[in-house]
Amino acid sequence: MFDILPVMTYPLRRFRAIAATHQERRPLSARQAVQESVILTTATDMLIEAGRQNVTMGFVAGALRLTISAVRRHFACVDDLLDAILVGHLNRLVRAILAVPDDSPASLAARRMAYRGAMLDEEGGMLRAHHLLLTQAATLPQDLRDDIAAQREAIGDMLAPGLGSFALLLLDDPDLPLAEVEEHIALKAARLARQTAPGRREAAPAPARQSAAIPPSRCPEGAHKKELRASTALQHEEFETSLARAGP
Repeated sequence: MFDILPVMTYPLRRFRAIAATHQERRPLSARQAVQESVILTTATDMLIEAGRQNVTMGFVAGALRLTISAVRRHFACVDDLLDAILVGHLNRLVRAILAVPDDSPASLAARRMAYRGAMLDEEGGMLRAHHLLLTQAATLPQDLRDDIAAQREAIGDMLAPGLGSFALLLLDDPDLPLAEVEEHIALKAARLARQTAPGRREAAPAPARQSAAIPPSRCPEGAHKKELRASTALQHEEFETSLARAGP
């Protein structure tokens, strides 16, 4: 009743991934949608409690009193589960940012406030999905990590063009007041403007550090994940279009 051996399931995963490229995912029934939501919520709690390396599909299924095959109808493996949690949370952050009108002088600050609000719960604590984003995205295989990093980078550009990583570092600390976040960003932007002013000679960039290669995921990208990523891409495209219409 626990995980089937990988040598038995890996070909099936490959076939499912191939099939997903040739057919659209059928809409979930109300019962299936509820079950998928419960799986995601339970997996989030288990990953927070035990960490990615200590969670298996068998443990998730056992906690929910489901068979492993029932869980795998929604998600192919734990990497797929974690990735779906993170991508879903990133989509919620993007929606919160895009809800802010971009035609006001303080729109960037308002977007940063919306991001901070979307990463916190009603009591002001960090959402569990956001905690996973900051602490366990690095446990994903390289291909999935790269996708998550690209989405994070795009969100950073929405919040502070040219200073996205710096802004995210500040905003992701719930104990740092927003007023101090804005002060740090303003100081950083001013310093960057001085460094790049005409006539100022810039220092040569340091060589990039190479990280150890991580093998790509053996877990196929399910159809639900393709839908989430397509949704994020569409939202980013709408955001760029709105900026172009607004003008400088």
